[in-house]
Amino acid sequence: IKMSSTSAFATAAVEDEFWAKPMAAKDGVTVGMTLLGNPQVFGSKGAESAILNKVGLKMPIPGSRELDADSRANLMPVIIVTSGSESEGYMGLMLNRRTGYLMGDLEQDVSGFMIQPLNFGGTQPPADLSFLHPYPEIGGSTQIGEDGLYYSGNFKDAQMLVEKGTCSQFKFRFFIQCVQWEKGELEKQMAKNTWCPAQVSKDVILKIREREGSRRPKPLWTDVMDLAGGNYGELSEDFYA
Repeated sequence: IKMSSTSAFATAAVEDEFWAKPMAAKDGVTVGMTLLGNPQVFGSKGAESAILNKVGLKMPIPGSRELDADSRANLMPVIIVTSGSESEGYMGLMLNRRTGYLMGDLEQDVSGFMIQPLNFGGTQPPADLSFLHPYPEIGGSTQIGEDGLYYSGNFKDAQMLVEKGTCSQFKFRFFIQCVQWEKGELEKQMAKNTWCPAQVSKDVILKIREREGSRRPKPLWTDVMDLAGGNYGELSEDFYA
């Protein structure tokens, strides 16, 4: 989507909505944080099978001799923590796995969202449909993080608001299944630097990533790591070197 502006200031204001900030693993887990797979873990031959299986990988991510960097980056898990607590464990959604199906392929009323991709949220139930969006007016939705991103809510409310033109169908991302961590499990993974935690703007998370002609979209993992900069940017550079 191309947007025109009448000033350099207006352009900057739009671009500033696309940002990511590193978070310190030692500060613990918070709902709304985004977890980016550490290539030194997920690309290691010694990667634990339990960690790989949790994100749908049967083996470590192949090296540069076997796959190009973008293809490898697309395999690197990117997960947003959607709910949970230190005493109960956590739940999240994988943000960069397509099922290959559209919402219209589901055997239920999905009017308003027929052509939207259906994403693979993880390897574990619940299998119920869940979604991310920026609309607080959807009943039953839960704000996650501080950037105005919301988790699920009443699907019929969403359909009604899209039909009225109040909400855009292109600002929703839909998922089946999820990633779950038992009590203390995610904290242990964080302590082992399995994840690069970050705060990521809702616009980056909800951005439509489609092929533009012959040009492939930038992988979400790469986009967030580069936006976060610092050590994360260096990890990304090394990954692509």
